[in-house]
Amino acid sequence: MSRTWANLAVLLAGIGFLAPVNVAAQVRNVRAAWERNSDGVTAGYHVLVGTAPNQPLVVLDAGAATSVALPLPVGNRYYISVRGYTASGEAGPATSEALVDLASRPGPPAGLHAEVNGPAATLRWSESTLGGVVSNYLLSVGSAPGATNLLASYPVGNVNAISGELPPGTYYARVTAMNAAGLSAPSEVSFRVSGGYQPAPPSALSASWNGPIATLTWSRPLTDTAGMPTSYQLEAGTAAGMADLGTLNVGDTVAFSVAVPPGTFHVRVRGINARGTSDPSNEVVLRR
Repeated sequence: MSRTWANLAVLLAGIGFLAPVNVAAQVRNVRAAWERNSDGVTAGYHVLVGTAPNQPLVVLDAGAATSVALPLPVGNRYYISVRGYTASGEAGPATSEALVDLASRPGPPAGLHAEVNGPAATLRWSESTLGGVVSNYLLSVGSAPGATNLLASYPVGNVNAISGELPPGTYYARVTAMNAAGLSAPSEVSFRVSGGYQPAPPSALSASWNGPIATLTWSRPLTDTAGMPTSYQLEAGTAAGMADLGTLNVGDTVAFSVAVPPGTFHVRVRGINARGTSDPSNEVVLRR
């Protein structure tokens, strides 16, 4: 057969893990998906599955579909390919094989890191390219390297991130991948939670005049107390966005009056708390 079967590829993604009582009977559901041929003669597809390279043991007829669910028993490595066939049953060449490893322990989670904003911490990682397919991740947290005094081997599911709020302190987190063949080595990261959020910016800055006196007023940010400013800082400049004329902390107030000399002044206000300084409010222009 001389025709070429184009645009054929196997994409594999685990979609669940069933856990019968008998460990030997555990099954991992894997979905094989491929692109439809554009040659105009392909009537359907065969999915070939084997436990050794180029030695298919099972040939599944997927019909005209471009994906199929494969319930594969845990404990083997599977080599999966796809080939097209015509309406008369003539088969084309198979794709290269994709390996699904259900026999090896997974590799350790890759790229584990922490993102901290006030008391909120998010751990993120990705699945290792080494070892077997992951079915779950375990999270351990301690107050010292290697410790599990705060959380020990808690299953978080087959996810790549987990978030939560923590009291101030230094934490050591470890994430371990698992499947039916066993556990990976852990990946560890340390991070510090300081508590409190950087303030949100104030809003609705406006100015009113009484002769040469300008009264600036603004609104507190709409946020909970964790991100509320404890004081406000005015800044003025000779052009939009600039503060070359100076800054002034006016305390925990939402109004401030000042005698304005002749000239043009670009003014904005920021919130401040122990976690830092907010983005600026809207800007007003004072002219005299």
